[in-house]
Amino acid sequence: MPARGQLFHGGSLSHDVSRPAPKGGIANALVTLAYDGSNLNGRATFQGKPVTGTSSTLEGKRLRIYVYLDCTGCPGAGAGWKRMLGVAPKADGSFSAFVKPEWKGKRYRALVAGPNIGTTFAPDAQAISAG
Repeated sequence: MPARGQLFHGGSLSHDVSRPAPKGGIANALVTLAYDGSNLNGRATFQGKPVTGTSSTLEGKRLRIYVYLDCTGCPGAGAGWKRMLGVAPKADGSFSAFVKPEWKGKRYRALVAGPNIGTTFAPDAQAISAG
């Protein structure tokens, strides 16, 4: 018998637990990003409110919210994006990161997974800034 939560080829799930994204949600999810030569600064919001703290999975597990910062055109990135780090947004949704010399690139990207706020599932958001 498979361990609980595992699904094998030919198996099935008991019921669909997915939920539709809110109507017009993508217009309400926002992450901004600016590069000033040494720092990346931005803000993550959803429906005008800061995205910060934790978010719950469908199983009720609490996960810390992070904004993931990537670079392209930086050493080791090749032709794609290279993950630099993840930063936890402050209470107002703002975030900041010092750009190390090995992260100096042509462009930078901020990605944030949409948080689950009560029964609202916000969409993911991203922003790109020139280096």
